[in-house]
Amino acid sequence: MKEEKIRQIIDNLWYMALKSRKHMDEPRRAAHERTVAHHQIFCLAMLRDTGGGSMSELARKMGVSSQQMTRVVNDLENLGCAKRYIDENNRRHVLVKITEEGERTLDAQFKAAYDYMAHKFEIFSDEELDECLCHLAALTKYWDRLQD
Repeated sequence: MKEEKIRQIIDNLWYMALKSRKHMDEPRRAAHERTVAHHQIFCLAMLRDTGGGSMSELARKMGVSSQQMTRVVNDLENLGCAKRYIDENNRRHVLVKITEEGERTLDAQFKAAYDYMAHKFEIFSDEELDECLCHLAALTKYWDRLQD
């Protein structure tokens, strides 16, 4: 019984992840903009949230290999969205930080996704929005417990 419930939860989480990614990417698809990929946006958001970090930290947090992280950061650097620095305390470590252009790019992506999703949510009544908020708050609480 418990295993079946866990399977259903995981199936629903996968479904929501795939659907939400599609909706968050829709503004770029509609505008035919493909300069910043989904994984690059995720990396920029992490850089902004953390203030930057080492390549190995970023790879671990994103769940990718060092080689994949290098490609992501190379692409972000080529777009002017990120910059590499040598760690002054340990010259073997390469640090990455978001640039002002990266901040602008991330803000524009978030605004486009927010505007698109806000329009989508207009179909719901106040009661439905309240219910959605309640369920999302509960899900967030449980999700935070998984992170420990």
